[in-house]
Amino acid sequence: MEEGLSDGWNPIQKYWKEPTPENRAALRNFLKPETTKWQYVHGVQDETLVAPETYQLDSALLGRPGNDENSA
Repeated sequence: MEEGLSDGWNPIQKYWKEPTPENRAALRNFLKPETTKWQYVHGVQDETLVAPETYQLDSALLGRPGNDENSA
């Protein structure tokens, strides 16, 4: 494990080490709307304080056609 990276980075690290089509496909989970929302509200005690348009706009931009094929 890379120092400072949580377990959430495991799929990314796996792809770094083995850039197979299967490992790349697993990274598409990071582009799902529920994952984007989680990034905004995880650890927030009162989710109503997070404006929904923040994660909705982010999700819409991430969901543009072809974004899942961009390489890091």
